[in-house]
Amino acid sequence: MVLEDNCLQESITKLFDVGSLISSVFPQYSYREGQVRLAEEVWESMKKGEVLLAEAPTGIGKTLALLVPSILAAKEGKKIVYVTSTRNLQDQVMAYHLPKLEQIFDGKVAYGTIKGRNNYVCYRKAEHELRNAGTTTSFKLDSWLKSTFCGEVDEIAALIPGEVASALAISQEDCLGSRCPFRGECFFLKLVKRAQNWDLVVTNYHFFLSHLIGAGGKFVVPVDILIFDEAHKMPEVARSVASVKVGYHNFQKPINSILSKVVPFLAGKGYVNVDRFVKSGKKFLELGKELFMLLEKSYKPGQALEGPLNSESLLRLKGEYSVISNELRKITDEDNFNPEEFPYCLEVLESFEGFKKAFDNLSWCAGFANFPSWAYWWDGSHLVSAPASVAEVLQESFENLAPHSIIAVSATLALNGDFSYWQRETNVVADRTVVIDSPFELEKQMQIWVVETNKKVTDLGYEETIAKIVEHLCDENGGRSLVLLSSLSLLRFVGEYMKSGAKKYNIYVQKEAPLSRLVASFKEDLTSVLIGSVTFREGFDVPGEGLTQVIIDRIPFDHPEDPMMKTLKVLFGRAYFRSFVLPRAKLTLKQAVGRLIRTERDRGRVVILDGRVLSRKDWKIYDSLPKVPYKKVKLA
Repeated sequence: MVLEDNCLQESITKLFDVGSLISSVFPQYSYREGQVRLAEEVWESMKKGEVLLAEAPTGIGKTLALLVPSILAAKEGKKIVYVTSTRNLQDQVMAYHLPKLEQIFDGKVAYGTIKGRNNYVCYRKAEHELRNAGTTTSFKLDSWLKSTFCGEVDEIAALIPGEVASALAISQEDCLGSRCPFRGECFFLKLVKRAQNWDLVVTNYHFFLSHLIGAGGKFVVPVDILIFDEAHKMPEVARSVASVKVGYHNFQKPINSILSKVVPFLAGKGYVNVDRFVKSGKKFLELGKELFMLLEKSYKPGQALEGPLNSESLLRLKGEYSVISNELRKITDEDNFNPEEFPYCLEVLESFEGFKKAFDNLSWCAGFANFPSWAYWWDGSHLVSAPASVAEVLQESFENLAPHSIIAVSATLALNGDFSYWQRETNVVADRTVVIDSPFELEKQMQIWVVETNKKVTDLGYEETIAKIVEHLCDENGGRSLVLLSSLSLLRFVGEYMKSGAKKYNIYVQKEAPLSRLVASFKEDLTSVLIGSVTFREGFDVPGEGLTQVIIDRIPFDHPEDPMMKTLKVLFGRAYFRSFVLPRAKLTLKQAVGRLIRTERDRGRVVILDGRVLSRKDWKIYDSLPKVPYKKVKLA
């Protein structure tokens, strides 16, 4: 049975009624007023060409509320791009939601998913691997290349050693683009070509924004309507996409490739400058190693740069770079340089691309020329630079893309109904906003305890105080707790303290096992305690009696020495705290608090070990959290 188009156009609400077609294909479906309201708001904004910002809390069923109007719009000829945060969510939409929704619509909607380039095998690299004829790996790879449709790395990884499969992935550093002789066989380009005929494309933030920003407001497919699920992630992913990063290994690979593969060929051809070429290559690696060792000694991980780098090693590196790049340019400019005929030409192109990009990134990061619009820091092994604000680049990109409508939805997009912070971060200005009420009776299901510890983070004995409070709360609760701590040093201290004595419950600590194993163990062990950091503030979903308490050590302000915070302070002066630091901390705290109640049956308490939640009334932390009973606890 399917729904006729005229019924869809009459009222989208009918799709969500009790006993509707949706309930027939989704066995666990139940009517939710908030879900219907969100779907109606989305549909209205799509029809009117509006920008809609919506906050939809846990339990609303926002995926269906977004997809149903999207399919309706697609059936009316609109091209939809649905952007979500992770590959897992992409796969869920593709494998579960869309096939079921397809059953109830009269006429099929063409849809598909596009993941990041590095999820697909590079045909050129695969052909290079096939030169190792006769090996088991090359035989399996050859057979797979002839049969695969999508060319995904995950497919071939099930057949050949994982490290070989990973090495075959398309890489931004060495992709030859239009100059690649195998571009006609490129799995990614074939996928993009097929996607031109899709009505609905499911993708992720990193891929979407990297193309949108990198191409100046263009995407790989036409876009009429943009759907942003988990929209609170957009600014941070955009900053990551726009960032510049370089380490010593970024030079090692192209230089070693030149010395081991290109130079022997040139020597055999009687190339006159081989010795100079080799000398400059080795000298460049020596100077590069010297430079990055100096950086490691001079800066702590996460330390901001205070100005441009002017070391002698860097100046000499520039000289060797000129020699190497000039020689490579001479080779690529020769009349007989043809990558389609001579394999060594591919090695030259790949090495040249990687070498040039690495040096351009080094020059950018070392130059410090765009401070304070950009932040600059050392992360322990790389020089990194990122824009302090991505608002302008996002605004320009969206203006160039010019979609008919933009829909941005998240469980944590507003503060007490105000979307100003997200709009300021993205320069995406709403025509319409809506905050959907929680489907749960939160005031009956949870409490928030605020503990005044009488200790500042910098005070002597702070870590021990926190550890003792956590232990007492977990003992009192019989385990069943998620402990969220703001620093790895505090995490280690509390973890060791909790494990130092006998307990009636098991304790799992982040870093002591892979995250997937920790989460699985915590879910299976219903009386256990999981101690983690920022990783578990969002996307952690454990409904039921195994989680009845969430303990949060403090309001999650970014560290004042964080390079981005220091840069924002210079850029915006005293206003940076209330404009950026405070709203960011409030939204992060809101996400952490949201870990507790995931279904209508959950019960429990959130305990925040920071009295400022209530005492600093001017910060209005209380207003940004669920309206539930509070209990203030003060240590003697």
